[in-house]
Amino acid sequence: GCQATLCAYDMSRWVLPTVKGQMISLHAYNRAQLDSLHVSCYTFGSPRVGGPNFAHAFKQVVPDSQRIVCDGDVITSGPPVYWGYRHVHHENIIDSTGTIRVEP
Repeated sequence: GCQATLCAYDMSRWVLPTVKGQMISLHAYNRAQLDSLHVSCYTFGSPRVGGPNFAHAFKQVVPDSQRIVCDGDVITSGPPVYWGYRHVHHENIIDSTGTIRVEP
């Protein structure tokens, strides 16, 4: 969760100026196009960190992102989707045998 929080904080502080609600995804996309930024983000044990608009904007701004989770980790399954939260990275699951499954 710490890496996800820092990554979201860095995006809001350095990539996105202060904007409200639905404007975030549009502005994030435009800002990335104008600034030609290349940002990578790798998280370990990250929970869901934002809603659908944030997830869409994040994927546009940070296409190179990976989320590494241990299979069955309860932290990575929250907050619930029915509260509006979404994961923002490609998922890599480490199972009990140490095998890594890469999800598209």
